[in-house]
Amino acid sequence: MENLSNQNQIQALTLTEYLLRLEGKQQLDHAGVQILIQLFTTGKQIAAQIKQTGIVDNLGTTGQLNQYHEHVQKLDLISHQLIVNSLQFLPGMRLIVSEEAEQPVSCQSDGDYLLALDPLDGSSNLDVNISVGTIWGLFRLPGKTSLPQAKHLVAAGYLMYGSSVMSVIAINRQVMGFTLDPSIGSFVLTDPDIKLPPEGKYYSVNQAYFPQYPDYVQEYLTDLIEQQLSLRYVGSLVADVHRTLFKGGVFLYPPTDKHPQGKLRHLIEILPLSYLFHQAGGLSLALPQGQPVLDLPVTDYQQRTAPVMGSQSLVSRLIQLMS
Repeated sequence: MENLSNQNQIQALTLTEYLLRLEGKQQLDHAGVQILIQLFTTGKQIAAQIKQTGIVDNLGTTGQLNQYHEHVQKLDLISHQLIVNSLQFLPGMRLIVSEEAEQPVSCQSDGDYLLALDPLDGSSNLDVNISVGTIWGLFRLPGKTSLPQAKHLVAAGYLMYGSSVMSVIAINRQVMGFTLDPSIGSFVLTDPDIKLPPEGKYYSVNQAYFPQYPDYVQEYLTDLIEQQLSLRYVGSLVADVHRTLFKGGVFLYPPTDKHPQGKLRHLIEILPLSYLFHQAGGLSLALPQGQPVLDLPVTDYQQRTAPVMGSQSLVSRLIQLMS
């Protein structure tokens, strides 16, 4: 990719223009480009809905449980419906796998692409105005395959709705950040080449579960404290991952007695984020196996994972303790 470090170029390049450049260079086909453009357009609609919280009746639960036995927030369902309605009939879109749908949403039978996503991660935090986000991964499926693997990922990332609306995208072996400019209604390039710092001074984990974590995780967390790393944990996955990506450090959601294989969704959350961290120069492992998330086979749509992801030096330290 050409050098985009010039400030004038950074200010001028929009996310749509960047994707169209990839199509022009035959680095992503027309169908893939149109799917991503529509996804980011829908992200702006979700952001507009979030800005209305407290003004219109879109906070709180629907009274329903999703397939993971979690309470469905009103904005979960709104975000899911916005995304499905905008993408379902696009040429090239075969399946949409969403946290808010018990089964994959069928699209075009001859499509090549599967979109896996959490439409609105962290939605239970909206009533206290914490950053939330949409996590997504775009897979190109070979033949009649319906269950994607990491090798089928062509792009992944997240949209974060906070003090600004930001799209972080891993594509074409690069991680880039685009921020929504309200004055023109477009995402503009603000972070042309995101690299995870090799070191970090923060660790992010739910420390309250420390007694339930495996011995090697307890030893690891004790080691981080002795190294004088500071604990930062919001409880909104996108917010915690975003800080780790930009500031360095480590994020982990270890296994417990109740969830020995982990609690976070492998296909719709951890696989896309691990792809992004890998492209940014970081590491991402699945516990308790200790193997790279990108090497872990996808066995079903509801698969869970206990991830640790972050700066290479900090994740490598956990590998040492496990061995």
